[in-house]
Amino acid sequence: MPAISFLFVLFLLVQTLLAYAAFRLARRREDAAVALGVLVFAGGVIGLFVLESVLEALAVQLLCLGLYAFISKPRTTRRRPHRQ
Repeated sequence: MPAISFLFVLFLLVQTLLAYAAFRLARRREDAAVALGVLVFAGGVIGLFVLESVLEALAVQLLCLGLYAFISKPRTTRRRPHRQ
C-alpha cells in the first residue's frame, strides 16, 4: 500500500482552506454553492495534472464535497424553554 505523498496532503490542505475561504466570503448561500462547485471542479482538474493520479484527484473532489456538506448544514439548534 503506497504512502500518501506530501504533495497530496499539501494540495488537500490548500483546497480545503480555499473552500472554507470561499464559503466565508460568500454573501448568500447560493453564492457559496457556486463558489464551492467551481472550486471542486477546478480542484479535480488541477489535481489531475499536479498529482498525476485519477484516484487522488477523485479523492480531492470527494473530500471537498464532504467539506461542502459539512459547512452547509444548518448551525441552529432548538432550545427548549426552561420549565419551572
